[in-house]
Formats: sequence, C-alpha cells, structure tokens
Amino acid sequence: SFVNHYALMIALSKIDQYQAECDLYSEKYGKNAEAFEGDLRKVKGVEDFEKEEDLEDWEFALDALKWWQKKADELKSSSAR
Repeated sequence: SFVNHYALMIALSKIDQYQAECDLYSEKYGKNAEAFEGDLRKVKGVEDFEKEEDLEDWEFALDALKWWQKKADELKSSSAR
C-alpha cells in the first residue's frame, strides 16, 4: 500500500541520515564507537567535553540507526505479505 511504501521511504531516509552521522564520527576519530569510548574512559582526571558530547551524539545515532533498521525490516516484511 501507499502508506507502507511511504513509511519505508522515511525509514530508509532516516537510516541514511544516522549512518552518515556514525560514519562522520568514525572518520573523525579513526575508530569505532566502542574503541572511542574505551579510549575516552581510560583517561582519568581530565574531562574533554567535546569528546564526551560527540560520544553521546554518536551513541544516539547508533541507537537510532538500529531502531530505524528494525522498522525498515518490519515494513519490508509486512509489504511482502
């Protein structure tokens, strides 16, 4: 149906958006989010607010990416029926 296809297009658009954001941080720091967080947590006694904010944004983007990928998969499977 039209609504299902429209919802899928929105989901795919969101996937592209959040994937691009994750890629941006990955390129900026030259590592994946887990490695970046591990390196950030190793440093004791010094706070880097920019990196902390980047990590929060990166984690949000990763969570949103996973959520939209799940929704897109659900929409694809429901349209195949």
